[in-house]
Amino acid sequence: MKFEFKKKYGQNFLTDKNLLASIVALSGVKSEDVVLEIGPGAGALTKAIASAAHKVVSFEIDRELEPILKENLAEQSNSQIVFKDFMKVSDEEIETLVGKDYLVIANLPYYITSPILFRFFELEHKPKSLTIMVQKEYGERLVADAGESEYSSLSVLAKMLGTAKIVKNVPRHMFTPVPKVDSCIVHFEFNNKLYDKDMALFIRNCFKMRRKTLVNNLSSSYDLSKNRIQEILKNNQINITARAEDLSLSQFTDIYNSIKKLNFAF
Repeated sequence: MKFEFKKKYGQNFLTDKNLLASIVALSGVKSEDVVLEIGPGAGALTKAIASAAHKVVSFEIDRELEPILKENLAEQSNSQIVFKDFMKVSDEEIETLVGKDYLVIANLPYYITSPILFRFFELEHKPKSLTIMVQKEYGERLVADAGESEYSSLSVLAKMLGTAKIVKNVPRHMFTPVPKVDSCIVHFEFNNKLYDKDMALFIRNCFKMRRKTLVNNLSSSYDLSKNRIQEILKNNQINITARAEDLSLSQFTDIYNSIKKLNFAF
């Protein structure tokens, strides 16, 4: 069955059976697990997930894929395709479809990786884990530690909510059509912390201008003098010339909590 790939949906499909089996194995999915997938494409990964899990629910935005998915998943009675934009699906509908104890396995479209990731970050009932195919550069930012060149607000926000690890690199030629960049598979396991929107914004502001010091970034973002910020840094044993890229999650947390104690409204 012929299909015209759509750039607007970032459609790059996987077909290599060994790679598909590897993605499923790296997720740690068990026969009793329910899996949520985003962007099943032609259903190759969906089929591999269905063979290992109790049930897989896949969200697909492109209705034109319906006949292809119907044909390719005809023998997978434990697969369900929901033709909706995942970003417009309510939290209640997600919970109705997959419950509160589920895993995510997906080959994410590059153009919408961050919005989807943060959708899961912000859920009250988060999945047990995410095993996601992302652009390699994005994956490296997601797992980076303080002091590394890829370290960013994304790295810190990920550390707030769990543990991320690159479990496999995937060269671009494994996709159809072939993208311009390589990919990687990231496995992310959540902790029990809720997403703190104020702290998330605070961390983004700390990285506002990478070449500027923390003092300059915070003084330009909040109604706090440079002297007051320097005092807060000193009280937390942090060098006043430090940049955001130098700080660990615990140091960001210390600074944030110190500012909150001033009854400061973020």
